[in-house]
Amino acid sequence: AGLRVLELQSNSLTDECAAILAEGIARSPTLSQLMLARNMISCKGAQDLASGLERQRVLKDLPLGITQPGIVLELDVSMNPIGDDGAEAFARAATACSMDPAALIFE
Repeated sequence: AGLRVLELQSNSLTDECAAILAEGIARSPTLSQLMLARNMISCKGAQDLASGLERQRVLKDLPLGITQPGIVLELDVSMNPIGDDGAEAFARAATACSMDPAALIFE
């Protein structure tokens, strides 16, 4: 009933690929695992992916039989040059639906 795991490790994915992938993630209510290790995704691609993850959480048009939007619970972007800003974008996406204001503080 929908894509749950997407494994794209070691596929030479670039920031341009990440931007396209982010659009798909944003529309995927069942995706829960995203494996993107060992690619060429930098800060820009990480920020695009993080945006897609945030938009996934607030999907309104759900397929028949799906009662709430999915959420990527497992993300592997190891061995990508995402940098500190890319890591912070993922952290913000991970805490986007948190009700705890302390969870949104980054140092």
